[in-house]
Amino acid sequence: MIESIRHNLLAHSRSPSRSLRGLGRFAPPRRGPCQNGLGIRAETTADALPRIMKAFIDFDGVLFDIARHKREYFRFFEQYGVSRGEARKTYGEMKRAIGRDDQRYYVSRLKEKHPRLDIEKTLRAIRAFKGQSRSCVYKEARMFLEALKKFGFELHLVTSGDKVLQERKIEMSGLLKYFQGIHLLENDDKAGIVRRFATQGEIAVFLDDKEAIADQVKKSMPHVSVLHVVRHKGDARSKKADYAALNLREALRYIKRLCAE
Repeated sequence: MIESIRHNLLAHSRSPSRSLRGLGRFAPPRRGPCQNGLGIRAETTADALPRIMKAFIDFDGVLFDIARHKREYFRFFEQYGVSRGEARKTYGEMKRAIGRDDQRYYVSRLKEKHPRLDIEKTLRAIRAFKGQSRSCVYKEARMFLEALKKFGFELHLVTSGDKVLQERKIEMSGLLKYFQGIHLLENDDKAGIVRRFATQGEIAVFLDDKEAIADQVKKSMPHVSVLHVVRHKGDARSKKADYAALNLREALRYIKRLCAE
């Protein structure tokens, strides 16, 4: 499913004059208020002019509770004799060493201290574990995406990490159906994706939980409305982002005001 979406996007980007069915337009306008699942009214009228609106949304930390997922992930290794503390420490060492989540590299490092660990068997178990991701989706994520679809947004998921495991996690999350574009990156150059698919004159919003990425996107594309999703009040907030939201309900209120302008 993810591959088919990726192929369609590639064809679309190579032929700017072509358009995928339903992209870049409002859904058929309705008269009167449109009530979404978050209790926010969106007024749509038959006289409203269609506008191209695109939202570029990060997965981990925005739609998906990655902190909870990691706690469960590190606990998962206890069955192999690896403590949660050791699993967490080795994970951090991997990120500092290679800058990304590479499961084979990770398990190989754990095996150095646990020689009886079977790498292939453990990798299969990890893939199965990552497939149980639906429980870590934030409760307001589906309602948020449904509301954006009702507003007429074309939704793009922009995320980075281990390609195979991210695909598995996204597919099992139950959120894939909301997106017209899936962009899995090996690095954090999300600005490149936004630049490729969002053009001047369109309403474009970008949501991410990382301060540095929010800053990068806003600095390179001032016309894009950047929302920094800060789930914890004590976390650093982007100084360049247009808005810092504690959750997706707050983010949706800002986007609603943006669309009303």
